[in-house]
Parts: sequence; C-alpha cells; structure tokens
Amino acid sequence: MEQDDKIEVMDIEDFRSQEDQQFSHQALVMMAMRKVVEYGCQELVPGYYNTEEDNRGKVKIIYKQDTRKAFIESVRTLRMIMICDFDTEANKTLKLNKESDQNPDENLMDKIKARKKFWIEKQQTDWNQLSQGQKNQMQQQGKGVMDDYFNTNLPYFQNYFLEELEIYREIFESLTELTSRLKFYKSEDSTG
Repeated sequence: MEQDDKIEVMDIEDFRSQEDQQFSHQALVMMAMRKVVEYGCQELVPGYYNTEEDNRGKVKIIYKQDTRKAFIESVRTLRMIMICDFDTEANKTLKLNKESDQNPDENLMDKIKARKKFWIEKQQTDWNQLSQGQKNQMQQQGKGVMDDYFNTNLPYFQNYFLEELEIYREIFESLTELTSRLKFYKSEDSTG
C-alpha cells in the first residue's frame, strides 16, 4: 500500500467545517440578542457578596453578578455590533452626537446623557442647599458630593440608574425593530 503524505491527523477540538470559517454578521447579531434576552428574562437585581460555607467548613465569599449592569452591557454590545446596520430611523434614535437639526427627545442615547445630567445637577443643587455643618456630617458618612460625579451612597445615582435601565430596554426594542426591517429573521419551513 502506498502511503499518502497529505493525510494529517487533527485533534477533534480543532476541527471546523467550511461553514464555521465564514463570518456571519447575522449570526453574531443573533448571538448578542440572545444574550440580551437571557439577562432581560432574569430578575434585574443589584450585585452582592454572598458568604457560603462548603462541606469542609471552609468559608467562601462569592460575588453575585449585578444583572442590571449585565443587561445594560449586553445591550451596549449589541448596539456596538449593529452600528454598521443602522438605517435612517436607527441613526435618528440610536446614534450618539447626532446632528443639531434632529429632535433630541427622540434620540435614546441623548436621553441617557440628559437624564444623567439632570440627576447630577439635582444632587449638586440639593448639596449646595445644605449648611456647612450638614455638609461636614454627610462627608463623614461618605456622602459628600463632587462636581459632575455621582455619589453612589446617595439616592440620585439609583434614580438615574433605574431610568437608564428603562432607556436601555427601549434601545433593545429599537434594535429588534431594526433587525426586522433588515429582514434578519428567516422563516423556517417544516413539513409534518
């Protein structure tokens, strides 16, 4: 028997078909959308540390993920992936730093910036109304205020964060509508 020098033994883990080697933007979008849905279907709760003891008596501190932040980050990632697909309508509602002739109330990215600015200014206004003695007491409790920054120990950040979360839900809705306009969804024919 003749030996074929062109035969190469490969590890099964490294095997990829021709289809796997092709880049599919559509598949990438669907993967990112699946992740958003996965996080959005959970109860959106703040992160926290949980102390658990294993069967040997060893204490472990485990961080439970902030599912609200995970949801927001997954929508941001989806938007980042889909930015090359934006049509006129998506540009109007989802593109940051839009043209000045567009309606700022319709742009969701600008809405996030506006709500952040509103809550930071509200925090600063309320801080400025305090007496010096009240400010000193607040600072000792870690509740001091710096210009243009949130103090996460005060309710202003939480109010903003909850509004931001709802706006990101709207952004996901807009991205879902965009995939529909782009006809990303294919119907599956099945026979019974």
